[in-house]
Amino acid sequence: MRILRFLAVVIVLTNVLFAKAHEGTFKLSEFRDGRKNSFDTNIEVRYSIDVLMGEPVVKADAKYTIGDFVDIDGHSYKRTQLKKERLDKLKIIDLKIRAPFETTSINKQLYIDIDMGAMGKAGEWSYNTPGSPDWNKWIMYKDGTYLNKEDAIKAYKGFLRLGINDTWVSLAKAITIKYDISGVKEKKLEPLKNVWIDKETGLMWQDEEYNQEEVDNYVKYYEQEKNVGKTGSWYHADEYCQKLRLDGFNDWRLPSINELSSIKDKRNNFVYQVVFRNIWSSDTAGDEAKKFRFHYYIQGDEPIALNSKTRVSYIKCVRSKKLKKE
Repeated sequence: MRILRFLAVVIVLTNVLFAKAHEGTFKLSEFRDGRKNSFDTNIEVRYSIDVLMGEPVVKADAKYTIGDFVDIDGHSYKRTQLKKERLDKLKIIDLKIRAPFETTSINKQLYIDIDMGAMGKAGEWSYNTPGSPDWNKWIMYKDGTYLNKEDAIKAYKGFLRLGINDTWVSLAKAITIKYDISGVKEKKLEPLKNVWIDKETGLMWQDEEYNQEEVDNYVKYYEQEKNVGKTGSWYHADEYCQKLRLDGFNDWRLPSINELSSIKDKRNNFVYQVVFRNIWSSDTAGDEAKKFRFHYYIQGDEPIALNSKTRVSYIKCVRSKKLKKE
């Protein structure tokens, strides 16, 4: 009887010590991992964390939606190219994530790994039973090293949330994500034309060949404001991208310097290579009244240079890989 009373006291004290259970949600927005057979997806995670009998108890499940693009055998297709019965066959069949663990107790970024359990169809919550991890193998540092029990308990006492401000994008990491796209591979689809998609950044680039008239315009009229198609002044370039309608998309824009820099070593992926082309960017440099903009050189050790907005350069438009059609 004394033993039972002692255990009851321990349980009560434990529940008082960890009286507050934590729950919340966070999101993986436009998540993609660049595989040749996958699809863009938005994932929402809901979680609850409690302590029972002195040990942590974690429950989490996930719900996902199909994004704007599906990648099949290395080609990208718009979601609108797929009939509903085929879209319904797209699935995530396995999902494990590494979630940022926010706490006021330890001044370092911490993480926990969560198995989302049995995944269902898009729009359905997965099924997951609560798990009871060991304190010594639950919360980890960025390098994967686990906190010891004492520090893990300390971190839990100062718990704020999983995710960052309830939205988890750049810090999101899928340990495992497996797709089932077998239902859409039965019929040959026509891939996107005249564009190249950077799987690493998710950016879609205009990928049309420069014709001879455009090349001649750059070579012969570099110091004059003459506009021909995909060559011309910065003013022409800005308007050209805003008015561009390509592959059904209408939200093209001039790329930033950082975006242009991101393709410098990937230029051989383009159908039309951009080697030795000077391409306008959207970034401002110096005094705006002097009509200068950054001017991007793909080749060479110094890729960035100032150029008068009225001079002629090449144009290559870009868009974020979200579906926005006319």
